[in-house]
Amino acid sequence: KINLAIENPNLAYVSDLILIDKNTNSVLFVRRDATSITIPHYVKRIGLSACSNCDHLSSVNFFDNSQSSLEVIDDESFSNCRLLSEIIIPSTVKRIGINAFYENGLKNVVFMDSDNQESQLEEISNSAFERCMSLRSVKIPFRVKRIGDKAFSQCAIESIEIPSNSLLE
Repeated sequence: KINLAIENPNLAYVSDLILIDKNTNSVLFVRRDATSITIPHYVKRIGLSACSNCDHLSSVNFFDNSQSSLEVIDDESFSNCRLLSEIIIPSTVKRIGINAFYENGLKNVVFMDSDNQESQLEEISNSAFERCMSLRSVKIPFRVKRIGDKAFSQCAIESIEIPSNSLLE
């Protein structure tokens, strides 16, 4: 449990689970006993290791995907969350960091489109989904310019779909 003074001008504690930096609208920390979290629509970044090693985390939701401000899922944000089996990434996300989902129970990753706006994702960093042993298929959004080394290493990938209008370099 985090005890945070209500009058703290820099930090907010949401749903007794998520610590947010009000100045940068970044998730700094998620309680390690969390089973389900909803990321507020105003959050722009899920910070370095913010949710890593949440052993009981099985559900991550983004409050009103069409209004999401999330742009970055930072390095190791959700690493070692072995019960997390699905993630629906808002269309506003531009970068997924190094080891962001390393060694997860992910079976399904969806890059969301909303309000006729396709995913803004441009980069899937090194080892972003490495060791997601249950991940079988991925559809790469067309705006992705870079997929880092070992991004999907040691996964059970049977199918990767890359659109014909892909911007991959």
